[in-house]
Amino acid sequence: MGRTRAKVGDVVRVVLPDGTHAYGRVLREAAVAFYRARTVDPHSPPIGSRDYQFTVGVYADVVGSKRMPIVGHDPSNTHTNPRRAS
Repeated sequence: MGRTRAKVGDVVRVVLPDGTHAYGRVLREAAVAFYRARTVDPHSPPIGSRDYQFTVGVYADVVGSKRMPIVGHDPSNTHTNPRRAS
């Protein structure tokens, strides 16, 4: 019950050791592209940005869990792979 199933375009939050919040956008094939921007406000994901710092594979049971909750949805270009974007 503690996890919501993620969809492509969902935005997740990760609290970092320094207290800031990092955000990632769920892509296809178990990947999450993390935005370069971080915030101190846990309710300010950079939705609409395509300035990603890195992309990483994440287990499906982690995305949407308490450690990586879904905090928004970024629908634009939902099928774009940031490594292949021009």
